Amino acid sequence: MNYPTLQTHPVATKQLIDFFYENISPLHAEKGKLALCPVTGIRLRKHGAHWHSEFRDPIAERTLRQQGPKWVDHTPSTLELKRPVRTFWALPGWHEIDLYKRIKNQGYAVTLWPNYDAVDLVVKDSSSQVLFAIDVKDYLSPTRLANMLKRFKNYRQHKTLVVIPDYLEQRLPSYRTIFEKARRADLKTVPMLTTISGFLNMLEGES
Repeated sequence: MNYPTLQTHPVATKQLIDFFYENISPLHAEKGKLALCPVTGIRLRKHGAHWHSEFRDPIAERTLRQQGPKWVDHTPSTLELKRPVRTFWALPGWHEIDLYKRIKNQGYAVTLWPNYDAVDLVVKDSSSQVLFAIDVKDYLSPTRLANMLKRFKNYRQHKTLVVIPDYLEQRLPSYRTIFEKARRADLKTVPMLTTISGFLNMLEGES
């Protein structure tokens, strides 16, 4: 474990591990190995003769078909995140981290989860001028997203954006229209909503 703070608080660290993680039964191993999703690293589930990822973005199943599972050794101490943590934190967070890396690769200064996750990303240019404050959301229902979306507190001077994975709009082409109508129906402000690829193209236009 390469986290000095956790090493100096072993009791609290064990409580955190017990709260978020659980042991993986050897019944899930094949010849002493565990099959992991090649995109997320989360343990795959097997249905019949086929492996399936819990990650609902089609990139997971597509990569799995092309590359197959990632295999790691199973030991009696092997742990995995508990299902609620995977479902509501880890898997939705994959898009946030992936977008963070892609923005950095375009040469921008970007902060992940600033101010205790007040927003997901803040993007600055080379002169440290703030360009965008971003919330990355992976909601299948645009109406639910419209109703659940929090305000961008303390970011009123920023260009605020809601960014969704591309697959959501591919799956439902009217996603943005439904989102905007639901916001207006409740007399709420309508923040700009775009896809991940749409936002990256927008950044190229800022260059």
